[in-house]
Amino acid sequence: ATVSVLESISEQDSPGRSITMSDDTKLQLADERYKELLQDKQSINAITSSLSNDDKCMLEQLRKELKKAGVTLKVLKDFKPNATDLCITSKSSTANVPENYVLAKVRTLKVMRSALAGIPIVTPDWLRACLEEKELVIPSANNCIRTLPPKAGTEHLLPLDSVTHTGPTAWLGVAAYAALLQRQSEGGGDEYEHLPLLDTSVFLCGQFHKGPGVPPKADLHTLLRESGANIIPSAGAAAKKLKDDEDSTLVLLCDDAKSDKQSGITEAFSKKITTALAEQTNRRIFIVTFNWLFDSVSCGEILDAVNYQPNSPRGKALWQLSAGE
Repeated sequence: ATVSVLESISEQDSPGRSITMSDDTKLQLADERYKELLQDKQSINAITSSLSNDDKCMLEQLRKELKKAGVTLKVLKDFKPNATDLCITSKSSTANVPENYVLAKVRTLKVMRSALAGIPIVTPDWLRACLEEKELVIPSANNCIRTLPPKAGTEHLLPLDSVTHTGPTAWLGVAAYAALLQRQSEGGGDEYEHLPLLDTSVFLCGQFHKGPGVPPKADLHTLLRESGANIIPSAGAAAKKLKDDEDSTLVLLCDDAKSDKQSGITEAFSKKITTALAEQTNRRIFIVTFNWLFDSVSCGEILDAVNYQPNSPRGKALWQLSAGE
């Protein structure tokens, strides 16, 4: 099949990736991986995210039905690396979603971790298919989530025109993770690396106090680690990173603090970052809000800083320099 701009973008532009895959190839490889992970398994560990009460009832019905067929379906409370086999979540009812690009209704930590792990993320349609067959159906086609939604205001990451679009896209991000992992299992090399933040250092700026829309710092640490990032523990260590490594990517991930005092960006640290941004090196420095991380995971690649302006004065000033605004 012909490889369009939309079809190739998520592998072509990501650090460490030098391959392109068509939509059909991504979907085929993802389904091959799901089959290898689940075929003939007698015990399945599942997690759920944002299911309706009716869907939860259907899941319980399926659990009982599979038990009759000799398959144990256990629902875990949280994602467990190397133990969770699949994730069940609702799909979006948004119009204009391209065929086979199934979009998740929400983007939770559980769903993002499942995507990064390359395990199947299935919709309630999969539950219905299993109940109809009275057995474990291997997830495939439109029973699987293929795309995670970006944050509000970044709808350009879900372009409807694959001919004119020339930037990153979240379409088929979930399928791409699974496809790359399948290629790795078949003996593929470094060009099939699937972790979007590999060789990226991240310093969390601010206190990330729990509140509406603000993720706990522990959740960010988990997602960063599983995305391949190196977490920098302090501003001093971040400044040392700037001094020691001129060919690197450094991200200052900011919370929603509106004041400099709460932002974690001191005047001295701000001056060091400003100086580094002015230097002509191969170093990349991004000053962004935490939504940058979530959208980078959705797209499977490091996004630029343009759409992720922090709230604090120092954060905004550094963001303007880093984003070229």
